[in-house]
Parts: sequence; C-alpha cells; structure tokens
Amino acid sequence: MKTAEFLTDLRSLGVEIQLKGDRLTCNAPKDALTAELRKELSTRKAEILSFLRQAEEIAVTPTVTIKPAPRDGNLPLSFAQERLWLLNQFAPDNPMYNILLAVRLRGELDESVFEQCWGEILQRHEALRTTFKRVDNQPVQIIAEFISSLLSIISLEELPEIEREPEALQILNQEVQRPFKLEEGPLFRVKLVRLNHEERLLVVVIHHIIADGWSLEILMKEWGALYKAFLQGQPSSLPKLPIQYADFAYWQKQWLQGEVLESQLAYWKQQLSGNIPVLKLPISQSASLTPSSQGSYQVVEFSKELMR
Repeated sequence: MKTAEFLTDLRSLGVEIQLKGDRLTCNAPKDALTAELRKELSTRKAEILSFLRQAEEIAVTPTVTIKPAPRDGNLPLSFAQERLWLLNQFAPDNPMYNILLAVRLRGELDESVFEQCWGEILQRHEALRTTFKRVDNQPVQIIAEFISSLLSIISLEELPEIEREPEALQILNQEVQRPFKLEEGPLFRVKLVRLNHEERLLVVVIHHIIADGWSLEILMKEWGALYKAFLQGQPSSLPKLPIQYADFAYWQKQWLQGEVLESQLAYWKQQLSGNIPVLKLPISQSASLTPSSQGSYQVVEFSKELMR
C-alpha cells in the first residue's frame, strides 16, 4: 500500500497525521489505533515524514506575480494545451474536446448590440484569437491582432412553430460535432438561433484548448455586462485585463523547470511506482480496448441529512 493510500485509510478512521517540524503528531479517536496500526505507523514513519515534507513544499510554493510575456518571439503552450494539441495530432477530426454552451434567451433582444458585445469580447481575450502552429517541430501560439465577430444569426420564424425547436436542437448537435482545425481557427463558433420575436437559442462551441467551463461562465457574465452598457450607449465597464492566458503559459514554462520540475517529477514517480491495481468498476459489460469517446451520466440525489 502506498503512503497516500495508507494516510487516506487512516483519515477514514478519523486518524489525523500531521507534520510538526521534524516530528509526526497523531490525533485519533479512542480505540482507532489498533496495535497493528501502531506497528505499521512506526515502521513507515520515515516514508510518511518524507511524503508530508514533499506535500508541504508543494503547498507552500510562494505566490508569484505573473507579468505580460514578451510578444517578439514564439509563445509556448501551457502544459494543458500541449496535451490537447498532442491528442489532436492523433485524431485531428475528433470533436471530443469541443465545449458546448447553450443558453435560451427570452425577451426583447437588440441583435446588433448583442453582436457588438461578442466583438468586444474577442478583442478583450487573446485566447479567442489564438491558433496553434508547429514551428521548429514545436507547437506555438499564434495570436491574431483582430478577427471579425463571426456571430451567425439564423431565423427559424418561417418554419411552422412545431418544427422550430427540433430544428434548433439539430443545429446545436451539428455544431458540437464539427471538429476544429487548430492551425486555422477560429477555434469557436457562435450562432444565435431565432425561434420567434422574443425567444432565441444562443449556441457557443469552443475548443477546450482555448477555454474551459469556468471560462464560459466568465464569458456570459461579461456578455451581460457589455450588453447592458452598450444598450445604453455607454462604453465598456469591464476593467482592462492585466494578463492573458499566453502570459500564464509563458510563466508556467519558465517556472516549471530545473529543481522545481525535478521535485514534482520525483513526487509523482514515487506515487505511481510499483504495481498499481487496475480499477475494476461494477459494469455490466467488458470495456473495449478502443475508446469510443461516448459517455453518459447518472443523477443521484442526496438527502439533507447526508449532506450535513
């Protein structure tokens, strides 16, 4: 059993092991520490000390200020982006990393102002203007100075009312299944589907290499703030961004090297060494060796008593 697993098991028994200087302290409920556990704790004391020291070093990494990166050379990808870029090289036509945001808008909407907001967001966030190309056999970020709003408005008002909703859902499904080309871009698609005068479906599809779920929440908040301002003829009320994602990627590559990188690698090599058990889930059929990229979800409700 690995150190992390052993400490997790102890925690499930209510046993807390902490590092105090060069000593280990133990807080445990009465009778939780059996003679067998006490013996194992004594035997594994050195490795537990080493494990907690490494975890502490990672936890107390000093806070740094990320500054804008120079734009006179090739901009690197973050490690997360490199992973997604590499996966895309193996399956360039696979849409599995498309992120979908679908929002139903009800009420009057000034579509020209709505499109103006999207154009402002594009200029505000470099990531939305980014593509990825190979230079000297390494992927780099290419940031366009400007791209048009590329917001497509589709009206379904001429269709019979009973056909509009299915048609809108079909448009949504088609967009989310269309792959992106990381070298060409843009790596997003935005469609405003008009069902009637006061009801629309906003469909935003973005590749995961330039956005995530948190990004989409920020996007919608900014869209709302800009719409409110522009509708009243006022300028943007959003503060200027001090850094962009490319600045974070540059900082990450500068920071995670040398001793910092070696320390991180040593930690995970230790955790992933030895015979790692195969995860066995109680499934009704054997898993395929070829990933299908298909998934599902199960809704589970927890009682208020359990959540306390």
